[in-house]
Amino acid sequence: MDHILLIEDSPESVHVIKRALEPEHCVTASATLSCARAQLQKGAYDLILLDVSLPDGDGFEFLADLNQSQANHQCPVFFLTSKAGLADQVLGYSLGADDYIIKPVQPVLLQAKVNAKLKKRAGSANDAAFSVFGDITLDIARHRVSVAGKPVDLTSLEFRLLTHFIRHREQVFSRDRLMTAVWGENTHILDRTIDTHISHLRTKLSSAQCVLEAVHGSGYRLVLTTY
Repeated sequence: MDHILLIEDSPESVHVIKRALEPEHCVTASATLSCARAQLQKGAYDLILLDVSLPDGDGFEFLADLNQSQANHQCPVFFLTSKAGLADQVLGYSLGADDYIIKPVQPVLLQAKVNAKLKKRAGSANDAAFSVFGDITLDIARHRVSVAGKPVDLTSLEFRLLTHFIRHREQVFSRDRLMTAVWGENTHILDRTIDTHISHLRTKLSSAQCVLEAVHGSGYRLVLTTY
């Protein structure tokens, strides 16, 4: 089942949208941007439905931040908003939105648009799933990982780390290079924060035929094991 993140503070709108999309899709509603960020840290979604005017911020800025913070962010985003001005619509599409739907939402039209997008994305996902290293299968389009055919639950950040290491297999990356490649430029985090994320990812991949190896004084690299 596809998982949709609905970022909407109006209970009435949430009710209408959930009635249109469930039970065919699993819809998780967040009334604030901070709550939505917490949900995205827990796992990946197949589609985001995003209001613009929210209690703790602006949907346009949220999408801009999402694109900058997630190097491999490919989750489609639909704006659902009462901002019908041409300038707002142009801004939404320029930020990478896949659709811009003006409220009040027509449930049948929303359902058709969502189904069409997810069906197309599923087809792309089938092409994007490939065995990338040892027994790890990485599905870029759907942000899913499996080891020896068994799903592994990664956070968005862990997924970005693994994607980076697999794309540059057996190459050593210092913490500074990882911070730039995965967290983005102009980001400042502690070395131990990076080490913590690496440790969590290493634990989740403990059964795989490869290991995230610490190279003394240099950083980390992903290599095949010999067992």
